[in-house]
Amino acid sequence: MHGYATWIGTASLLLAIAAGCGDAQKDAGGSSTGGNTTGTSVGGSASGGGGQNMPLALTDALQLSPDNAAPGEAKDEDSHIIRSQSGRYFVTWMSNRADGNDDVYVMHSDDAVAWSAPIRATEASDPDWDPTLLEDETGRFHLAWMRQQITPPYARHIVYTSSANGTDWDVASEVALTDGMTDDFLPFLVAHDGNLFIYFGSRERSANQTEDLFFMLSSDGGGSWSEPALLGDLSTSDQMDTFPYVMAAPEGGLLMTFVRYDGNLPTPE
Repeated sequence: MHGYATWIGTASLLLAIAAGCGDAQKDAGGSSTGGNTTGTSVGGSASGGGGQNMPLALTDALQLSPDNAAPGEAKDEDSHIIRSQSGRYFVTWMSNRADGNDDVYVMHSDDAVAWSAPIRATEASDPDWDPTLLEDETGRFHLAWMRQQITPPYARHIVYTSSANGTDWDVASEVALTDGMTDDFLPFLVAHDGNLFIYFGSRERSANQTEDLFFMLSSDGGGSWSEPALLGDLSTSDQMDTFPYVMAAPEGGLLMTFVRYDGNLPTPE
């Protein structure tokens, strides 16, 4: 088996293939957090003989979406990759390839070598950033991202949609899950125990005006969502929490990593 990671390189979306990842890792998702050379592995280590962890080695790197304009004009960023129940790979990311506006795209592959053409999933006049994608146990695909207003009050909102097959996306079905204040880095989707969760950071929602982590819950497959709720056990009065990454733990429950930094520093842009 192989593990897969996506990241940004010279404004292009790249795929790295890592050997030695077991089947138990196939549903994990990975995202890049920006920058031009960093990425997060999807797989991780699988247990080998004698209970030892197998080392990961990058065996190849494939360019999925080449630059289509002069340097500084075209960009493919904020990538996230999953493997579906059927074994097909899906990558979602932000790109301005169509008309100069930042939109969310999806592409897929049966073998992680030959990839579909980019499928445009959003077409709003406001830019869309940091998408995450998942497939639930029924086979339906769910997509969440952050939308930045380009007119006052310049807030950032969490937007959600879904697709029956991961390839057909209807912009009319988009739902803005938050409004009126900034909710941002970054809306991370995860499925657990028949429910959908979106985790994200928000400074404006925080009672102490530090960036805290919040979540929304859907128990009906994305048809309706709860109001944002604070992850109170993680909240601090003098530190900023942002960029949550979440996955279902094999033994039950959820695992999360996130960034915590000094509250005296400015909010990351």
